[in-house]
Amino acid sequence: MTRNIFFETILPYRPILWTAMFLKAISSVVWDDEKDLFPYGIVVDGCPFPDLCVFGYTSEQILDWYQAIDAEGRRRYGMLALMDLFILMPMYSLFLGTEIYLSFPNFLSYVPFLALLFDLIETLTHGYAVVMFPNQLPSKMWLEITSTATIIKFVLIGASLLLTVTSLIRRIIMRKEKRK
Repeated sequence: MTRNIFFETILPYRPILWTAMFLKAISSVVWDDEKDLFPYGIVVDGCPFPDLCVFGYTSEQILDWYQAIDAEGRRRYGMLALMDLFILMPMYSLFLGTEIYLSFPNFLSYVPFLALLFDLIETLTHGYAVVMFPNQLPSKMWLEITSTATIIKFVLIGASLLLTVTSLIRRIIMRKEKRK
């Protein structure tokens, strides 16, 4: 089996990635961070902000959202976008990619990084828009592309989670077979 230097370099840090993901999951259960950090009650197709719209949105919905959240909301969203860019995206892509790599050391290991690319399109677009509002906004066509990127991101994250669970189950079965 061919080893991949990228994932082999990350493997020693798996306990840190597991801990970070566990703490993020616990904090999401205990503390409704979206509601506290973004308490506007303004929704885009049922979502507090566009990053959480699994089924996408229209350009009109997003333009209305940019307007409705006011300057403080745009500032807060910008902070959330920075947290997403520099903490959450690297954390989930490295965690899921490494866990998938342990059972499937091939192209499947890169599915979470594909999700990250679409997440980047989405987060950078909305981050740019809230900073530049109202002087310069993305075109309606670009916002529709961003909506599609959001949908693809969620499909790829779902596939990554499925591959991660499959990888964990596969490793448990292999360990039991080794013991026999």
